[in-house]
Amino acid sequence: MYKIIKYALNFYRAKNWGKALGLCLFGLTAGGFIITANPFLFFVNVLQSIFLFSFLFSFHDLNDFIVENKKYLIGNLISKSTVPIKAIFFLCSLPLILSIFPLFLNFSVKYLVCYLAFLLLAIFYSLPRIRLGDIPFVDTACIILLFSLIFLQSYFYVNQAITSKFYFFILWIICYYLSLEILHQLSHFENDINSTARILGKRKSISFFKLSFLASSVVSVIICIFFNELRLYAILMLLFGIFRYVFVHKIDEKENFEKLRNRMGGFIEGVIYVIFNILKV
Repeated sequence: MYKIIKYALNFYRAKNWGKALGLCLFGLTAGGFIITANPFLFFVNVLQSIFLFSFLFSFHDLNDFIVENKKYLIGNLISKSTVPIKAIFFLCSLPLILSIFPLFLNFSVKYLVCYLAFLLLAIFYSLPRIRLGDIPFVDTACIILLFSLIFLQSYFYVNQAITSKFYFFILWIICYYLSLEILHQLSHFENDINSTARILGKRKSISFFKLSFLASSVVSVIICIFFNELRLYAILMLLFGIFRYVFVHKIDEKENFEKLRNRMGGFIEGVIYVIFNILKV
C-alpha cells in the first residue's frame, strides 16, 4: 500500500503541489471568503487545485516521453513495459475526470471560463505538434498564465465581485513567476533547446532574472502610492523584492540554479499574504 501511494505521489508530482495550494489560498481568501463559514467549499477547491496540477504535470511528463523520450517516472513505466501506455493515459486523465465534480458543486460562468482556459492551455502546452512549451517566450508566458489561472479559478469559485486585492495578486503572480520561470529554465539550461533562457543566452537570462526583482519593486512602489488599502501588501512585496535582488545580484553562470530555486522566500511571503487576507488588513 505504501509503495502504491509513493508511486502515485511521484506520478502526479506531489512535491510541486505546494505552488498550487498557495495560489489556491490566495484566491480563496483575497475576496473576503471566510473559510470557517464554509469549510466544505474550501476543501473542495483545494482538491480541485490538486486535480488540475496533477493533470498538468502528468500529461506534460507523458508528452515529454512521447516527443523527446524524457524518462521521468511515467517514461520509465512505459519504456520498461511496466504499465501499458493506455493505462498511463487513463491515469493522466483521471485528475481531469475528477475535476468535473467540483466544477458543478459551486458552478459559475466566471469559474467555468477559468477552468476551461486552464485545461486548454495545459493540454496545448505539451501536446505533440503544438507544444507551446517549446516556443521561446511563449513558454514563459504560458507558465505565468497557468499559475494565474490557478489563482483565478480559486477566486471565482467562492467570489464574484472583483476587488483591489484581486488585481494585486495578479500583478504579484506575474512578477514572481516570471523570475521563477527564468530561474527554472536556467537550472536545466543545457537540456533545453527552445526555452526562453536558451534563446537569450545564459548571461542575458541571468541579467533579466536580476532585473525582474527591480521591476517587482517598482510595481510595489506604484501600488503603495496609488492604493492605500494595499499599502501593507505593497510594502511586503517591496521588501521581498529588495531581499531577492540583494540575495542574487552577485550570482554568475557557475551558480547552482536548482538550489537557488528553493531560496526565493516565496513560501514565507505567501503565508504572510494569506494571513493579511484572513485578517482583512
